[in-house]
Amino acid sequence: MPNALTLDYQARKLYWADAFLDKVERTDYDGKHRVVLAHSTPKHPFALAVFGDLLFWTDLTVHAVVRANKYSGSDIVLLRRDIAQPMGIVAVQKTDKECAADPCQVMNGFCEDTCLTDASGKVECHCTQGVLASDGQRCIPKSVSNCSSSEFSCTNGNCIPFHLTCDSIKQCLDGSDELPTFCAHRPCPTGFFRCNNARCIPQNQQCNHIQNCGDGSDEIGCSCNNATHFRCANGQCIVKSMRCDYEPDCKDVSDEIGCPVMRSCMTGFIKCANTTACYMPTWRCDGENDCWDNSDEQDCPTAIPTCPEDKFLCANGRCIPQSWRCDDEDDCTDANGGGLSSDEVACVKHCKPNQFKCTNTSECISNSWQCDGHPDCADGSDEGEHCSRRDCPETEFQCPTSNRCIPQKW
Repeated sequence: MPNALTLDYQARKLYWADAFLDKVERTDYDGKHRVVLAHSTPKHPFALAVFGDLLFWTDLTVHAVVRANKYSGSDIVLLRRDIAQPMGIVAVQKTDKECAADPCQVMNGFCEDTCLTDASGKVECHCTQGVLASDGQRCIPKSVSNCSSSEFSCTNGNCIPFHLTCDSIKQCLDGSDELPTFCAHRPCPTGFFRCNNARCIPQNQQCNHIQNCGDGSDEIGCSCNNATHFRCANGQCIVKSMRCDYEPDCKDVSDEIGCPVMRSCMTGFIKCANTTACYMPTWRCDGENDCWDNSDEQDCPTAIPTCPEDKFLCANGRCIPQSWRCDDEDDCTDANGGGLSSDEVACVKHCKPNQFKCTNTSECISNSWQCDGHPDCADGSDEGEHCSRRDCPETEFQCPTSNRCIPQKW
């Protein structure tokens, strides 16, 4: 889930950062043309700002303010790396600047339907109904769907990438990609991988060292080439060049432990005992895991680590805002073996009457999704022993072997 959001009024783009997936992404105002700008450099992006041709964000893990090209995500520069808790960021200019002329304001950009602009500010015509004609301006009816095998055909005939279906975001204007009747029993087509959370992603995104499913199931049990990659202690696999690069890439920070060459710290900073990180003396025993392995929070005056009242104490000793507790995001970053982070354990969440409460997580799923043969809860509790004792309502038929409930008309 995104924890940072900003608009680029000049280019008519929406930017957001996802600290769970460690990505910074961009899309048009209507959700189309989604692009991942950065997915390896951000460790825990917190806030975003756009100014001119540049994109800025704060990173809680590396204690830095980062800058990159807003169009391509290239030319990444760490402007500051000595900020204890970098959170909000605002870009301010000294002098007034005239707003760039919007080509869509003149004759709708000569588009018959929807006028948008690309990253460079050029006009792009789109059709909410039908397809774009060869002249790039007119719209023609689509009587028969011509979506490819990797696309989903919306009820209104539009085509969207299949992996964007059933992700709680309506990509089809008619919302047909998020209908419970479709998502509850949706199979993944050929060439796609089915995640444990029931999402479908392209097969080539499995075992690419990026968590594309959102629950990490696409990176479980993957092989790791020792010649080109490094196997983290928790089983995660990363590119070998990320080993000992002074930034934690493994969730357990094992890529920054036991490095042969240690750099010197900036003036006023202290070298961490086991990792490549450095910390200021005032950060010692402050409840923040600045050394990544919590060594700066060991042997502190108090035997039991504590956090301020407005903070939550993670199992690894880190303090996070209470509002991050049970928000379905791995904020403590102490999950091992595909389990839950300590801030997402034993969460109490009240689900709606038509929803099922997952046993060990704060997730709420549709009642129709339980006992359907596919685990929708991260812990698989919707497919547990209770399925053998479940009674179907009068409007549904119970399969004799699987006890699955399906609509009577099926």
